[in-house]
Amino acid sequence: MRLMSLHVRRLPGIDVEYVLQPGPGVNLLLGPNASGKSSTARAVRDLLWPVKRATDIAWLKAVFSDGGTEWTVTSDGPTTTWRRNGEPAPGPVLPPARLADCYRLSAPDLLGAHGEFDRDLAKAIRAEMTGGYDLDDLQSRLARPSRRTAKPFSQALQTAREEVAEVERAQAELADRRDGEADIEARATAAEAAGRRLTALETRRDHDAARLVGQNVDDVVKEIREVDSDALLDRIAFAEKALP
Repeated sequence: MRLMSLHVRRLPGIDVEYVLQPGPGVNLLLGPNASGKSSTARAVRDLLWPVKRATDIAWLKAVFSDGGTEWTVTSDGPTTTWRRNGEPAPGPVLPPARLADCYRLSAPDLLGAHGEFDRDLAKAIRAEMTGGYDLDDLQSRLARPSRRTAKPFSQALQTAREEVAEVERAQAELADRRDGEADIEARATAAEAAGRRLTALETRRDHDAARLVGQNVDDVVKEIREVDSDALLDRIAFAEKALP
């Protein structure tokens, strides 16, 4: 039988009434913890194999399709009723409740591949869980691109590599320029410092020369003062007579 609709009005773990209408093929219930996924699965099981509980407050209704027959089952607390094509009827023949777990598959069972049908089912589940995309097919295409798609990709990759190389060359030239500018700046700083030292040396030289001249003048004046004036005049007169 195929589940056509599920109406949950009251169910432990479910706070809001809802109606679920599965589509053709595999249907997945996705959601965070405590969002009602397990409760929904339990609701379907309890409708097919009712379990008597002392505090059963559930109200559930489901419609199944079996070929050309429509089965409707309603569970209101401890009471479960069936209708066949709208008329009251005993429920359909189902496996015993002790075999119910045989129809409950875990995630490894669903995703495993144990035959052609299982592989198709696993593929459909994977596609549903990835938003309808076949990741295996996409991975195989990316891993083994065709020649038609590989050539443009290779050309684009080569162009990108050339652009990267050009950028790297430009960066190297810029670094060389910066190094050259730094060297020129260092030389200018050294020349400026040398000029200041030269100016200081010239100033010191002039000072030393002036000091030396001053010392010589003092020595000459001292020598003149020590010479006898009368003797100096006699020497001058003698020299004038000796001139022609």
